[in-house]
Amino acid sequence: MSFYSDMAATAVELLKEFGQAITLGSVTTGAYSAETGSVTNTVTNHAGFGAVFDYAQRDIDGTVIKKGDRRLYIAPNIGAIPKTGDTVTLSDGAKLTVVLSSPLAPAGTVLLHDVQLRGL
Repeated sequence: MSFYSDMAATAVELLKEFGQAITLGSVTTGAYSAETGSVTNTVTNHAGFGAVFDYAQRDIDGTVIKKGDRRLYIAPNIGAIPKTGDTVTLSDGAKLTVVLSSPLAPAGTVLLHDVQLRGL
C-alpha cells in the first residue's frame, strides 16, 4: 500500500469508530420523455460513515454558507462521489441535500469527501 492508501484506510477506520452511519442518495437524471414531458430520476443509495459538524459562525456568510448548513466528512469507500443535488440521511433520520462537495485527494487518492449540506 502507498502512503495515501494507508491514510484513506485510516480515515475509514476513524469515521467508522467516531462518526455515524449515513446513507448517500445518489441522484441520476434519466432521459427526457416527450410522451410524458418529464424526466425520471433514479436514486441509488450508498451506505457509509461520516462525521457531521456545524459551521463556525465566522464561516457563515449568508450566501455560500447559510445558517443551518452542516459540514460532513464522508469516508472514501462510500461507493459514489457526492454531487450537488444528492441527499444524505444521517443516523438520526435527518435528511439533507448536498450543496457542494469536494474530495480531499492528494496524489489522486481520495482520503475523504468534504460535503456541505443544507436542510430540504
